Order: sequence, then C-alpha cells, then structure tokens
Amino acid sequence: MIATKELITEAKKLAQDNYEGWGQYVVECYEDSELAESLESFDTLEDWVEIRIAVAEVYADREAFYEQG
Repeated sequence: MIATKELITEAKKLAQDNYEGWGQYVVECYEDSELAESLESFDTLEDWVEIRIAVAEVYADREAFYEQG
C-alpha cells in the first residue's frame, strides 16, 4: 500500500490507542519514514496491525518464559 500522510497518521493513532498491547514499539521507536517503509510492505493497514499483534504476542510469551526461569 502507499504510505500517505493520512495512513501514517492513522497507523500512529492505532499504535497509540493500543500502546499497552502492541503499539509501544511503534510509538517509541518509529520515525515517520520508518513507519512509511513498514506500511508499504503490506497490502492493507489491517494486515500491518495483525503482524504487530503477532510480534507483540511472541514478545510477551518470551518475556513470560524468561521471568519463570
């Protein structure tokens, strides 16, 4: 997809709204140009969000594993 200013703004808002679940890394680490590059790798914003959620779940699982051990 083409990363327009509007799409970048929408992605940033979604990340902020979901900061605790999956958005923290996007909010804290991505500059607009990096976010645009990331978004352009996907067909839809929904696909991009699904990957962000999947990554956050893996991270949480690993974090929980290491906290137990």
